[in-house]
Amino acid sequence: MCARVLGVVFAILLLFSAGLSRADLSGDPANISEAQLKTYLQYPRLATAARYGLRDDVGNTMDAPSILQLSGQPYRYAAVYHTAYAVAGGALRFKVNVAGSNDLLRWRYLGLLVDNASMPRLAAVRGTAWIVLAHEQWAGRGPGSSGPSRLGYKLFYSGADLVNRVVRANWVQPNFLTSLNGTPSFYDLRQDYCGVYRCVSGTIGFHYWSGRKDLNAATTNQMMFDPRGAATSVSAAVTDRYNLRFTTLGVTGNLGQRDFLATSTGRYLVQEGNVGTAAGSWDKWRIYLYRYTETALAPDGSGTITPIRPETPGGSVSFGNPSISVVDDPAGRGKVVVISYFLFSEGAKNGEAGSLLYYYRL
Repeated sequence: MCARVLGVVFAILLLFSAGLSRADLSGDPANISEAQLKTYLQYPRLATAARYGLRDDVGNTMDAPSILQLSGQPYRYAAVYHTAYAVAGGALRFKVNVAGSNDLLRWRYLGLLVDNASMPRLAAVRGTAWIVLAHEQWAGRGPGSSGPSRLGYKLFYSGADLVNRVVRANWVQPNFLTSLNGTPSFYDLRQDYCGVYRCVSGTIGFHYWSGRKDLNAATTNQMMFDPRGAATSVSAAVTDRYNLRFTTLGVTGNLGQRDFLATSTGRYLVQEGNVGTAAGSWDKWRIYLYRYTETALAPDGSGTITPIRPETPGGSVSFGNPSISVVDDPAGRGKVVVISYFLFSEGAKNGEAGSLLYYYRL
């Protein structure tokens, strides 16, 4: 098939995809006050429902899960997550998997999405049926996952594509400053026009290795998935003031994953930070809530920060990999806010180690 025909077919498919079943996160932001949000983040032990040591139905650990609501599918919710598999030499190889659920607590494994990858994040493209997956893509030699790492992106036209693992397009973001970039998060994601095609642009948060520790940065990606190859990452920059604000609060180690939530009362980031040393101190991961006062999509550090000390039934103390989203209540009683943390074994109590997923009914 000639390139002209391929281009026309691609454009038709993009136009047609807007009518497919969608991951429905549209609508008015949930009416959650800052005080309520702090309570939800701080008290997993009081949640409507919770699952510690989260695994799918075939036993894969569901680490760093990202959850999206679906419509018109056998499952009401999809989750992407990474699992570490032991390989030759005692190394670990990370893989990003996808699972489906109808109650947020029991998950059916649907298959592998990305090999040699970790830290996945899902987001619906505003005003469309499209879904984008962002993840760390490892590229080191050997069977285990190792650096260098870059941010990879995959496009799904609909919830059906995600459930059936049908990837429509790929793009890899150029590395920023160093050869170790990772932990993506979405601040904004929108459909864009790339000549006669439709593509995706957005503002993305991520971390980079500074030479001493992980720090936060942000970029605006333009024309992702443009079949002409014109996608680019522009205005990539270190969020210096944002990083410094956490350093002054005692985050002396890595400042990594963050997740964004907009409510009717404000815009927030749930941020992890290590108050020990980089690449260690697994008992010293802490959680913070950042509230925007700035108007920018990516945080510039002018907002307010509140340390969060999650309380579990067993009294675990080390939490990382936060995620947060608002979806329909599995019981049909409005909405729930879904939160997940990773509880590091060095700071976990009473069998609570691993991924914790819980929700509060709003």
